[in-house]
Amino acid sequence: TSVRGRLEYFPLPQLTVSAVAAQSIEDTDFAGAAGFLLTSGQLRADYEFRRNILLSGRVGYQKNDFKGAIKRTDKRPSAGVGVTYLLNRTVGLEGGYEWLKQDSSGSEKGTDFSTNRFYLTTTYKF
Repeated sequence: TSVRGRLEYFPLPQLTVSAVAAQSIEDTDFAGAAGFLLTSGQLRADYEFRRNILLSGRVGYQKNDFKGAIKRTDKRPSAGVGVTYLLNRTVGLEGGYEWLKQDSSGSEKGTDFSTNRFYLTTTYKF
């Protein structure tokens, strides 16, 4: 069973603000766990600075609540910013920064961590 909702708001012609919320039951490979309930949400803003330059920012949260013999809950806040430069209709360059943190709790808790990621990608649309 899963449910997902999305809401988009256009306060300016160049600005899109979107909110996404989802909940689903997921499989896991942990012995003793029947699966986990994944609940997530994200708020994102995309701004068309120029016709070929797009700016974006987002914040999100995910909670994994394991079911069965394993007593564990993982909470994952995240955030990110990015910029896309469109060279033409089919080729673009994208770069940005993403942050993700995991706080795990329960008798079978996982590893707590925080990660920072910088990225640069090339996209081709056809």
